Amino acid sequence: MDYLPINLNIKNKPCLVVGGGNVALRKSKQLLNAGAKLSVVSPDFHPELEQLSASQKLVLIKGKYQQEWLNNQLMVVAATDDKETNLAIYTEAERQGILVNVVDQSELCRFIMPSVIDRSPLTIAISSGGSAPVLARMLREKIEWLLPKNIAAFLSKVNNDRHFIAARYTGISDRRIFWERFFEGHLGWSVSDNIANMTPVELNLDYDLDASISDNRSSRVTLIDLGSMQIDDLTIRTIKILQKADSVYLSKNIHKRLRDMIRRDADLHFVDEQNIDLAYLKTLSSQYTKSLSQNAQQIVVMKSGHCFQTDKKACAEIFSSLPDCHYQRIGAINERSPL
Repeated sequence: MDYLPINLNIKNKPCLVVGGGNVALRKSKQLLNAGAKLSVVSPDFHPELEQLSASQKLVLIKGKYQQEWLNNQLMVVAATDDKETNLAIYTEAERQGILVNVVDQSELCRFIMPSVIDRSPLTIAISSGGSAPVLARMLREKIEWLLPKNIAAFLSKVNNDRHFIAARYTGISDRRIFWERFFEGHLGWSVSDNIANMTPVELNLDYDLDASISDNRSSRVTLIDLGSMQIDDLTIRTIKILQKADSVYLSKNIHKRLRDMIRRDADLHFVDEQNIDLAYLKTLSSQYTKSLSQNAQQIVVMKSGHCFQTDKKACAEIFSSLPDCHYQRIGAINERSPL
């Protein structure tokens, strides 16, 4: 193993993130979700970091990195674009014995942050040791499909009932057999049978990296009608699009309900639903006219109801002028009413 897999309790422990952009925001959220007492240092901050500070979930320190900010920290994450700053953070953290992670520089990491499925109390971490983070994310998505959506509440109830089984089955072997049968029955599958019936995949070790795979990647704008917002009825196609999105435009209310389905490092743009109209889409189109020709992106705009269906011809005309860009409008929900 290149790294020792551990679950670290950082509740109320001082942690530091250096950087104020999208990556720093993503790392900050991970640390906050684990209960860290978090400080973020940067000359400028992502608007969402400022919102988290306003709600007193973290402390923002405006300015360039200073060595003294590392004092008494349990861990530090360096998420800056400055290699000299990142190296200085790593060097000082190593000197003080502080856990350090420099984003995208595995040689400057005492720990790495894996791709995580968080269905607390169930947590599954997947790591490629920094060699293929995209593959780790894709594996996470595959495993998430296997998990029942209410598994968190289910396991919490199981935990509360464990003492009944401990009292009934005093032998370790008896308890193990009970729990195996219990989970197989409720999940509807047998681990052993599933594995036995699967054909192992052999990967080609003589592959050639084909640059055309990325070079041919075209931009895409997707307008998603969320219908009546029955999230449990989201189509598989919609979820796949959200998992690959680079930029997502949506309301905060929709984000609260879909945040676990949206690609975690996507750029989020919160917009009042009432403002997402043809005029807004025209403005959005003009903003991307130049950037899409230079960098392929997957852009998603979401709104409840069937607004994009009503104006589907006008919407198509707005985005048809974008260079090297495909446009599509989809209905996200399986409903009787036609989209």
